Amino acid sequence: MAKMESIKEHVNQLSVVIGSRGSTTQKERKAAEYAANVYQKLGLEPHIEQFTSAKPA
Repeated sequence: MAKMESIKEHVNQLSVVIGSRGSTTQKERKAAEYAANVYQKLGLEPHIEQFTSAKPA
């Protein structure tokens, strides 16, 4: 049951706390940082890549 609660917490964080996000927005960056932090806690070495959009967000 702990895994299910953990999944629910991740879904809540990404969909409710951070919310919807478009490309190159601050919310997209926050979601990427959140995911990277989760992966780091699992012992992985995530890398967030920088990119630019043809249109400003």
